[in-house]
Formats: sequence, structure tokens, C-alpha cells
Amino acid sequence: MNNVPVVVVGAGPVGMMTALELAHHGVPCLLAEQNSGPSEHPKMEFTNPRTMEHHARLGTADDIRQAGVPAEYPFDVLSRRARR
Repeated sequence: MNNVPVVVVGAGPVGMMTALELAHHGVPCLLAEQNSGPSEHPKMEFTNPRTMEHHARLGTADDIRQAGVPAEYPFDVLSRRARR
């Protein structure tokens, strides 16, 4: 790939999503990352519902879900208002 219209620098969550989005729209790009593999510490902890909507549109939602916390681990949040 000698001539690409877009170079995405950094393969973190934003860079990866940008490269996926460009590919989805048929725009060739080069994704450049300084590290040879995944970082020792994750760059993100949770993927919010809006981000998962984008992954669903790009066809990567199932892969993201399988790589995360198993489905049997609930993420239910209960909140109780303190009484005064």
C-alpha cells in the first residue's frame, strides 16, 4: 500500500474504530501503531451501548461481546435514594 488517502495513528479504541469505519465506507487506510502487540493494561474497561450500536452496524458486536465478560455475569445496577 504505497498510496493511501488516510493514515490512522494509534491502534487504541479510537484508532481501531476509525479504521473500521473507514473500511466500512470503502476508504483505504493505513493503521500505524508503535507497539508490536496488545498493551499489558487495557485501554478501556467498558463499552457503552452507543458504542455497541456502532459495532453492530460494522458487524463486530458479536466478537466484542465474546471477548468481554461472560454473559452470565450480570451488569445490573441497583440504586437506592438515601432517606433524610
